[in-house]
Amino acid sequence: MKRLLAFLLLLGGGIALLLLAIGDEAAVRANGSSRTAPPAPPATGIEIKQGSRVGATVSSSGSFRKPHYRTIVLPDGREKKEETFILNAKDSKTVDAGRQQLDGVEVQLFEDGKHAADLLARQAFVELGRDANGQPELQRDKDVDLRDAVFVTRPDSRMPGVRLEIGDARARVGDLELVIKTAPEQPVLLVVGGAAEGGADGRPAEPEDKRNARRRGTLRGKGLEARLPRDARSEMQRAEILIRRDPVLETGGAVVQSRGSMRYEEDMKAGTARVTLADGVQLDLRRGVSMSGLGDVKSTADDGSGMLSHVRGDQFTGWLLRSRQLVEGRERNELVWRRLMVTGAPASVDVAGGRLHTPRITVLPGPFGEPFLVTAHGGESRVEQTTLREGSKQKELFTGVSPQRIHLARPADFAGPLHRSFGFPEWTLGPLNDLRIVAFEGGSRIHSASSTLEASDGLQAFGSEGSDHAIARGFGNVRIEQKAKKDGDADLVATGNDGFWLRTTEDSELLRLGPPAADLADERASWRSHRYDVQHGGMSLAGQGAAQFERTGERDGKRDGKRSRERVDQRTRVWLRAPAAEISGRLTKQGLDLTGVRQLEATIEDEQVTALDVAGLPVRTAIVRGEETVHAATPRLLQIGPQSLRLLGASAPDPGSLWRDLPAQHARPTLDVVVAASTKAPGKRIAVVGPQIDVHHLGRTAAFVDATAVDGLRPTVTAQFENKDGKPPTTASFDAARLRLLPFAVTPETQQMHTGALRSVFGDLAFHTLGKPWLIVDDVRSFRLEDEQLGLVEGQGTRLLLSEGALAGVFFGDPDRGTPAEVRRTHKGRLITTSGARVRFFHEKEPRLQALRTFTGRSPHLLPTVTVHEPGKKGLLSHLRAVCRGDIEVLPESVVCHGPVTAQGIREDGSDDPDGVHLEAGNLIMERDGEGGQIVRALCKNVKAEYSGMTARSASLELDHKFSRLIARDPNDAVVTLPKGRTLTAPRIEVNYETWSFDLHHGGFAQKNPEGPGR
Repeated sequence: MKRLLAFLLLLGGGIALLLLAIGDEAAVRANGSSRTAPPAPPATGIEIKQGSRVGATVSSSGSFRKPHYRTIVLPDGREKKEETFILNAKDSKTVDAGRQQLDGVEVQLFEDGKHAADLLARQAFVELGRDANGQPELQRDKDVDLRDAVFVTRPDSRMPGVRLEIGDARARVGDLELVIKTAPEQPVLLVVGGAAEGGADGRPAEPEDKRNARRRGTLRGKGLEARLPRDARSEMQRAEILIRRDPVLETGGAVVQSRGSMRYEEDMKAGTARVTLADGVQLDLRRGVSMSGLGDVKSTADDGSGMLSHVRGDQFTGWLLRSRQLVEGRERNELVWRRLMVTGAPASVDVAGGRLHTPRITVLPGPFGEPFLVTAHGGESRVEQTTLREGSKQKELFTGVSPQRIHLARPADFAGPLHRSFGFPEWTLGPLNDLRIVAFEGGSRIHSASSTLEASDGLQAFGSEGSDHAIARGFGNVRIEQKAKKDGDADLVATGNDGFWLRTTEDSELLRLGPPAADLADERASWRSHRYDVQHGGMSLAGQGAAQFERTGERDGKRDGKRSRERVDQRTRVWLRAPAAEISGRLTKQGLDLTGVRQLEATIEDEQVTALDVAGLPVRTAIVRGEETVHAATPRLLQIGPQSLRLLGASAPDPGSLWRDLPAQHARPTLDVVVAASTKAPGKRIAVVGPQIDVHHLGRTAAFVDATAVDGLRPTVTAQFENKDGKPPTTASFDAARLRLLPFAVTPETQQMHTGALRSVFGDLAFHTLGKPWLIVDDVRSFRLEDEQLGLVEGQGTRLLLSEGALAGVFFGDPDRGTPAEVRRTHKGRLITTSGARVRFFHEKEPRLQALRTFTGRSPHLLPTVTVHEPGKKGLLSHLRAVCRGDIEVLPESVVCHGPVTAQGIREDGSDDPDGVHLEAGNLIMERDGEGGQIVRALCKNVKAEYSGMTARSASLELDHKFSRLIARDPNDAVVTLPKGRTLTAPRIEVNYETWSFDLHHGGFAQKNPEGPGR
């Protein structure tokens, strides 16, 4: 619909001129130059009265041609005659008093002296009269009857391509307005735009091309009533047109129709107009439709496939704006659509694959008139997807709801015409041509059977026609819900207080909660105040800052022309960033709790965490496995395997580092393994601190800890083991180059495989040690174990192996360097130190130590050593060191050296005591007091002994500390030399080494002369 009002003004002028022309013709015929009264026809003609004379009538008939001119005053004062119309009638006659019939009427209308339009009618009936002076005039407020009237503009006029078919109509011409009416059932047709629709004879022109067809606008209906101003310069400047029934308005791909009426109203001065249709309104908008009617705007869908909407409602209102344009040097009056609105209870719109329900629908055009923006408003509006696109991977229908407005937009309809008008080819707008935008205002919601998107301040959706790719944005407080896809799974629920951004493709989804963390240095950036929460069954993540989630899943594939399911593992990538350390969460599938997190990156596949990288101030975690809980505090937490985590220290201080706010005491990771007490075993706690700690999950209820030194920083361990019967706990601590804490050496499943499905005494005994925790330590130093019964045990070695089940440990020396392992036990003030290639300590009712001479699987060996210190004691055996060629055992009741041994008395500081005992024997047994634990007797074989000037040789020797005596036995006679030269020889010799008294059995002695030879 273009230039509608200008055309109707011209039409109204044509009808008025038609009446005026007929009136002039009648006046000429009635007042001819003969001045003789023509014969009066019976009851026909125009009645004439002059003064008091009796009136007369004048009649006329036959064809005629009547031009009409108007006088125009030029700027220089001269006058110019300009032709305004030419009236042609094939025949005319007077039908009754004052009424004239014209047949075959053709009125040629002129604009600026140029033939511009034609008014055609099969017949016309008019009424003529005389004014007060007796001159012919048009009867005011009288109707003109038109039969089969058609109005057509010429192709080279200012309004080319306009055709109005009103059929039978009545026209009334007033001083200010023209009124045209038809019968209620009279069909009316108005065609605007395209090629000229007909010639002077009213016949249609040749068929036009598609371009002209796109430019055309048509209006059809039944029953016309129009009120039009007589002159564009008059004061009355409001035009009103009413089509009573079944109006259909078509403009370049837009079709609006109704069962009721259509009303057109325009303010001539403002240039604005409004079109209203009521009762059963239906509006169809197609892609590429031009609301302005510009002929050079190309449609991109000629086959109907570009249907934008099919709108139904109770009332349609369209707002138009009249504009003027110069085209090829000629001025064109145009009416351009500015807004379309459909009201219903509710109104409905059919879009591609869906339907919109709303109280009102408004359509706004782009700069060239295309329907750029469609808005649903007036209350709650709803978009429902009704069908799935063929070939789409989408499986569910979606519904969108807004309590305020829903906007549908096509960017190509806004930018496309502008680009094309400058000569851009169609392919340059390919992405824009397919882009669709849906915007929801207020507290909106998009949901399907399994998914929901909610936003308090509106939603926006961007999609491509014929594609599964889409982007959605939410504003304000948002909520995203994804229901479980199979039994046993949990729903996914994510919330945030500053919007979201969601991108979906054929096989992936990317969700961003809140603004992106673009500027890390800006302390006032909006992402820093965003808060969010994500829940998935027992899994949860909550925090402040930026959050991003990317998920990939299943997709359909085709093989050999047949559709098949191609399985792709479901994978979710998580990226979180907090201003400080506000992130916390729980990954229940891994038994992992997180707090104090500043940044988190994770990958989850089939509900299992497969990659994890977390930074915090520090990160605190809790891993629960049955009765065992592992607590960790670390600057960085890294997953290195499907069931493995690595705890790392912070990087060097850096203003841009994630750990710039980390307290110094938390620069290294710490790990606490806590096992709750149960009826089967007492509780325990092991704390590990080191630059790098690895935690590996073994089975369902166990964890393997591996701590390693980095750049000279060694891990340290402190442990506490509860004891039964209320005894004080056992504690242990050490540092090492590496330590490995194993929950077992043989898994419970392996034990069951070897012992059978049912538990048995044999199975429990056989695997008791292997099924309990083990500790492997490399380059152990500063080892300390304190126990009420065991005392203080200290040790060091190249490696340490501890077994909780056996209550035993082994220190290993270094076979390459020849460095022995060493264990010191302090109990009740007594110190026993053992060293060797390996040193074992274990608990079998009583504590035991064992020093071994050989390395495991290696040929080198080291001589074991045992050192005894009894502080404050001065006895012969209170301070002693023994070096043995065999193994050494420290038992509760004795110290046993298996093999040739050399023993030396020492001072309390560990240096050799020249006055102490010195033994060289085949073996050595030092017996201990059962109550006090001190060494009270020493037994040895094939011995040579020295003490305080005394020497002894015998097959066996006994040193009795309790009675301060030495007993030597030898069937071949023992020999004991006392101080001052006395030599004792006997099978059995007993000497008190305090008083030097002695007792011989079947032997004798000799006295060396102290004065020298000869005495």
